[in-house]
Amino acid sequence: MIRVVEHPSRGLRVLYRVLVVVVFLLIFVLLGGTLYALVFRGPAGLDRGGDNRGAPIPGEGGGAGEYTGGAFTGIGRIRAVTAGPRAATVILSVTFPYPPEDRAFSEELAAKIGQFRGITAEYFAAFPVEEIRGKEEGAVKEDLRQRYNAILRLGSITRLYFNDYMIVE
Repeated sequence: MIRVVEHPSRGLRVLYRVLVVVVFLLIFVLLGGTLYALVFRGPAGLDRGGDNRGAPIPGEGGGAGEYTGGAFTGIGRIRAVTAGPRAATVILSVTFPYPPEDRAFSEELAAKIGQFRGITAEYFAAFPVEEIRGKEEGAVKEDLRQRYNAILRLGSITRLYFNDYMIVE
């Protein structure tokens, strides 16, 4: 008995080659994007100073080019509920300067984002809205800065800034 082996049609061979090329292109794009993100963007939540480099820290005075560090913006916007029968929501965004060249401290900051958010929520949950309204923003910043520094081991935060700070009743 003679077996006849059919070769795939020309159309199937072309389709196979196209699919192989598409798979290799996808692998190339994924690897290239991953390498780009690791090399140029750094750990999640850390601004490597691309847009902030050379910008002065608010309140520090001086012109552009004096401050060459980065701004840690990884904590993001926080919504915290105050204590008491008339609870209110405090909405704030916390940022602070940090030295981006200190890789170990940068990684510690990125690893503690959840703890920073928890500390902030717990802070506002400990006070009734009337007491929060009575506190100056500088006092709130200093209290949070001290609490943040208490959990840091590889560096410390010297100043906090609020991009947003609203109390919604």
